[in-house]
Amino acid sequence: MAVGSANPDSSVETTVPARLDRLPWARLHLMVVVALGITWVLDGLEVTIVGSLSGVLQNEHTLHLSSEQIGIVASCYVGGAVLGAIVFGWLTDRFGRRTMFYITLVIYLGGVLLTAVAGAWQASLSFVSLLASASAASTASPPSRVIRGRCPSAYPSARRRK
Repeated sequence: MAVGSANPDSSVETTVPARLDRLPWARLHLMVVVALGITWVLDGLEVTIVGSLSGVLQNEHTLHLSSEQIGIVASCYVGGAVLGAIVFGWLTDRFGRRTMFYITLVIYLGGVLLTAVAGAWQASLSFVSLLASASAASTASPPSRVIRGRCPSAYPSARRRK
């Protein structure tokens, strides 16, 4: 039966996670953990910077946004992040991490550029959502699957055999 089936008991069973757990800790594991940690720190830094700038964006010498407008932009960011994690997580399982990494990198860069040149705050809403969806894609397909037994994934690809 297909992996994406609505029946939760129809998942694919594999011995790959168990075989990966038996591998000794290697340099690859360390590189994956460090890369994932750096990504999460930078993602958190991005959210912190955006939150810190909200007061400046209300100033009449900058964009002169109201509190309501800043709340709407923040909501679009969160909505885009949730949607991006779901969509890009599924696409990553389907097309692979490397392919989706390059695609989300291009989407992220495009979202940053489009947000920067947006004329009105309403135009930037969709660009902020696009930016957040690509940013969330990095956490939707964590490379922790490589070291599943030591750093469990939020998106298990298959059920372990007993």
